[in-house]
Amino acid sequence: MKLVELNEGIRKELVSGELKDLVTWLQGNTDSYTWINDEEEHDPSFDGELTEMPNLSNVETLDDLQSELNKVDLGYWSLVVEA
Repeated sequence: MKLVELNEGIRKELVSGELKDLVTWLQGNTDSYTWINDEEEHDPSFDGELTEMPNLSNVETLDDLQSELNKVDLGYWSLVVEA
């Protein structure tokens, strides 16, 4: 399976392997998604609520991982798992 970043229709493969490999990569590369809150804090329309970040500590299945990644889906940007 592959972890893919989709950014305004552009697809970028970040890592491939088994589920545990994808989770390990995400845990070691939090900057690949935590930038969202940095941008929100600097946005003049910021309402005070930051985007909830994925909790990767209890991911056991592909559905668990995709559910956590859905937290950071901005519509124009997202992380998805392709089997």
